[in-house]
Amino acid sequence: MDSISDCLCGGFGTVGPFTIHWKNVHYFLERFEEEWDQEERGYRFLPQQYFTEHLTILVSGGVTVNFSSN
Repeated sequence: MDSISDCLCGGFGTVGPFTIHWKNVHYFLERFEEEWDQEERGYRFLPQQYFTEHLTILVSGGVTVNFSSN
């Protein structure tokens, strides 16, 4: 998450505002949770918290995230 924050707010990388159009996010979330459960990792976040934290970083960097499904 620090890398995303650095790219948006660290003086290099892309600069907001811009929009990400994320299609079928439910597939990502389902797969993410499956893999999270299968691997024994010492993450401090649950999958939902991890996803929410990423969205928070994007929005604070001037990124609009649109979700849609086909």
